[in-house]
Amino acid sequence: MSWSASWIKTFVSPQGKPTKTLTDARDYLLKLPSRHAEHDVQAAIEAVLMAAEGRSPMLHAMAGIGTVLNGRKGIHLPKLSSRPRWERLS
Repeated sequence: MSWSASWIKTFVSPQGKPTKTLTDARDYLLKLPSRHAEHDVQAAIEAVLMAAEGRSPMLHAMAGIGTVLNGRKGIHLPKLSSRPRWERLS
């Protein structure tokens, strides 16, 4: 995986800048002034680095940046279908 890899959901920073790729996430996380000591920020930085190196799934990086941007609410992925899985199989 590379730093230009993008994810399925675009996050918007409090400054209004969209975070679409691992590069955007890295830049946002490294520019946080005083939050580097917080555990959620450290975990997000590690998840983004590991995803860029191909050692971790992108979903971990998405969850990390979503937690930092949205607080403890994390990420909300779009619902794929309103029908239960067993109904779609038939």
